[in-house]
Amino acid sequence: MRGRRYYVRVIIMLGILIFICSCAKSRYDMSESAFPREDEGDRHVQIEEESISVYEYEYLEPEKIVITAYSGEESLVIVPEKIEGKSVTAIGDKAFYENHSITKVLLPEGIESIGKAAFAKCAYVEYIFLPSTVREVGEGAFANMNNLKELRFPHGVELIASKVCKNCISLESIYLPKDVQIEGDSLSGCAQLKLIYGYDEATRKYACEHDYTYVDLNRVEEEGNIVW
Repeated sequence: MRGRRYYVRVIIMLGILIFICSCAKSRYDMSESAFPREDEGDRHVQIEEESISVYEYEYLEPEKIVITAYSGEESLVIVPEKIEGKSVTAIGDKAFYENHSITKVLLPEGIESIGKAAFAKCAYVEYIFLPSTVREVGEGAFANMNNLKELRFPHGVELIASKVCKNCISLESIYLPKDVQIEGDSLSGCAQLKLIYGYDEATRKYACEHDYTYVDLNRVEEEGNIVW
């Protein structure tokens, strides 16, 4: 009888030891997974380096950068606000010229100028966001963007340059800022363009001369609608 009790006690003790060991291992595994692996930080840096590596750029000033070329193949391009800690303030001439991978482009606040033919012949771009900081858009900057349907120029832009949207065959509407000057051939070849949104008499006159429907944004904003 005593022998049987002894064996029962041994079995119980072994069970308790196994349970304790398994709990300790579980706690160790949890504490280990709570911290990033040593290579995770390096991998994050590598991803950032790869995303920057698709851009070629030059220094405009010690703290300012112009993007001169793009070699990526992503459909959505989000241009970085900074490269190597320096502010990206310009998109250079033909920087994205004839790229057939991009469908959407987001430019960051801080971009002040967009060069000649910067996005020309990007045939599959459907949408491009221009930030409020843009002041200058070069000749033919968005020419031959066959899938672009709408474009909104921010208020700081003073000149819609020659051929800026030439042959954007799917462009249906365009928003122009106050007191903007429009070159005569800036919208030539835009066969689907119907609506020009603007603020002043010069824009209204341009729209009428080219058989576009003019929408007065002053009235739109008076009615409480948000345009930009």
